[in-house]
Amino acid sequence: MYTKLPKLALASAVALALASLSGAALAGSPCDAALAGAPSQEVVEARQESQILTTYALSPYLRAGDLEVSVEAGTATLTGTVADDVDSALAKQIALGVTGIENVDNQIDVEADYTPSAAQSGERSFGEVVDDATITTTVKSKLLWGKSTEGMQMDVDTQRGKVTLSGAA
Repeated sequence: MYTKLPKLALASAVALALASLSGAALAGSPCDAALAGAPSQEVVEARQESQILTTYALSPYLRAGDLEVSVEAGTATLTGTVADDVDSALAKQIALGVTGIENVDNQIDVEADYTPSAAQSGERSFGEVVDDATITTTVKSKLLWGKSTEGMQMDVDTQRGKVTLSGAA
């Protein structure tokens, strides 16, 4: 017990010294405003842009579109191309739903025969990867919890919603 106390005190002292040094290193840095609870306008706008783009990436209706967003002083400017007017309106409504966005300048082009660049390249979008991972997890869970499949070695792979099972049955 006696030998553990000095080691604990030493570890605590080192942790306290590191914490105070890191706090001193941040003093006077551009991060001060964010640390004080008042993020800069650039940080707020970057968060708004990323929130809108992430929502687009997860939406099955917008993820395939080549959309870009820029935010300045509470106004989101949307550019890119989609295949339907409804998709353009959805993109606008999503942007308006973000805290701090007061206006949307919707410059999205609508082309009925539009094919997204991601679809042309054959690569899965971020949203498709998330959907496939969700499907894979659901199938694996059902197989693990099923009475007749419990404990079986089964591989599950999902590509664009198509599930492939491999293993011994």
